[in-house]
Amino acid sequence: MNASQPAAGTSPSMASPALPAFDNTLGSMEIGLVISSVLFGILICQSYAYYQRYSHDPLLLRIFVATLVIIDGIHTAFIAHAVYHYTVINYAKPTALSFNEWSLTIQVPVTTLVGCLAQCFFAGRIYIVGRNIYATIGVISTSLSAFAFSIVVAQKLFATKLTSRLHELIWAMITSLALDAACDLMIVVTLCYYLNRRRSGFKSTETLINKLIMWTINTGLLTSVVAVVDLICVVSMQDNLVYAGVFFIVSKLYANSVLASLNLRGILKSKHNHVGENISLTAKFARHPDVTTSTIPVTDDSNFHAKTKIEGSYNGSTMLV
Repeated sequence: MNASQPAAGTSPSMASPALPAFDNTLGSMEIGLVISSVLFGILICQSYAYYQRYSHDPLLLRIFVATLVIIDGIHTAFIAHAVYHYTVINYAKPTALSFNEWSLTIQVPVTTLVGCLAQCFFAGRIYIVGRNIYATIGVISTSLSAFAFSIVVAQKLFATKLTSRLHELIWAMITSLALDAACDLMIVVTLCYYLNRRRSGFKSTETLINKLIMWTINTGLLTSVVAVVDLICVVSMQDNLVYAGVFFIVSKLYANSVLASLNLRGILKSKHNHVGENISLTAKFARHPDVTTSTIPVTDDSNFHAKTKIEGSYNGSTMLV
């Protein structure tokens, strides 16, 4: 007898309930977990490289990095538990998808917490580069607001426990994601503005600033675009879990952007120290009466994306990037 056919004497009412589509529910969560796990592995490698290269960074910064990695690791455990709950513990139980598992709910504010820490980190960079307290406060306020709305989402999910009632809290989800995207754009625009103002006319300085601006745009827009994509999924696909799969990777992108910015200092330092040696030799051989030497030392300072002090003896000018 064909296994797919019901046994003789079995009434239609006794048949198992139809299973929901798995591609846009459990499938999207599985894909999100896989990508998230890969990104977490990259984060571990980045954190190892950071502590190997910058063991003399300020203690507070090293504690911040450790805290960020630990929280993101906890987030990975939560989403792994959620996927295990739906795919293994409740295997072939379609009704399980109608209820929010606690780990799936709690990962929402944990994700936004990682994003908030990363955004506040870059807000500090904005203040160091531009000394603009208003822009800094604006970024921090927007980030904290997004985190607050994510707590509202989690609280309501714990209260309802039903995925079918997502429409009742969609406003909070949209607001949180929109604030995150807006905060990322604020960071990108503000940092690029103040970096552009640091141009001095030196070729090496221009090259360095162009690299920093490009890196800022790439990392900032990536997190912002993912937040917008997740927002669109929440609005247009409330009857599936695609938005959850996309949301799984958000915290990893934020955490990796922070570690990448810290590790970038070593790359820029080695490149621009080499450029500085060439410029110094050129100046000495030229024996220009007004210019005795020109050096481009790069400081290993943690206060900025590869924060670089560029000193030129021409007219005694000094620029701090």
